[in-house]
Amino acid sequence: MNKNFVFLGTPKFAADILLGLINNDWLPKLVITEPPKPVGRNKTLTASAVSQLASQHKLKVAHPQTKQKLTQLLLKGGFDFGIVVAYGRLIPPQAVKVTTHGLINIHGSLLPKYRGASPVQAAILNGETETGVSYMVIEPGLDTGPVFAMHKIQIKPDDTTPSLLNGLAELVNKTLVQDVDDFLTGKLQAEAQNDNLTTSTSLIKKTDGEINLSQITPKELDCKLRAYTPWPGIYTEQFGTRLIIRAGRLINESFFISELQWAGKSPVNGAVFAQANPEILTQLPKTIKIDAIN
Repeated sequence: MNKNFVFLGTPKFAADILLGLINNDWLPKLVITEPPKPVGRNKTLTASAVSQLASQHKLKVAHPQTKQKLTQLLLKGGFDFGIVVAYGRLIPPQAVKVTTHGLINIHGSLLPKYRGASPVQAAILNGETETGVSYMVIEPGLDTGPVFAMHKIQIKPDDTTPSLLNGLAELVNKTLVQDVDDFLTGKLQAEAQNDNLTTSTSLIKKTDGEINLSQITPKELDCKLRAYTPWPGIYTEQFGTRLIIRAGRLINESFFISELQWAGKSPVNGAVFAQANPEILTQLPKTIKIDAIN
């Protein structure tokens, strides 16, 4: 289908949705993504997941490094509309209205709940049992624009951020094309959000993963581990050396830590760790246990 639109996005979640559009024969005239970034210990300059996918499908890709360059690209494109998925940069107010029908943001929450940078992590962190996606027309404010479609998904007890993002991407790929078509043709109308119900999220920092095993409930530990997998992960400094909690599971009212790692050492399972560090077991609440889980 010949659609004159621009796609803006950067991480795997955005690439999964771009692939869904491509599979529906919705090929953007331009893909805008963040510039390559250093990755890994060797700081290898690596293109974003969206950039790699777009290049594989011979789509035109741009990596504007300034707000001015981004605005120029959108102005010169003459696009009918844009689709934005986790682009990673604020779109300047002067660029928001340059397309005929506006820029459509795919936001990973049921707006106005969890506006901002980390809605998926926030939903898991707060123990939500459902979340979803909202299709919103971008305005200058952060995730404040009118919404023309929302779709819900259940959060499973073992969902981590990556697994929930995968589920949300599948949900988007089942609904986005039809919903955008209906919006562009007037069958769906965008409605203002209720600002009185707003909750906000912020960028996650590495230090957000720090915990104290003596001051956290099993439920909080479970939610935090799942929300902060794979980054920033969770760890404690309470035993003198950083101890990273790599895996575990909530069973009834207790949390069983099944894989741990001292900083600079190799990961070990809970049973091995418990045998080597019996003194730590005596410092934990009865509801937090270190052991192997079958």
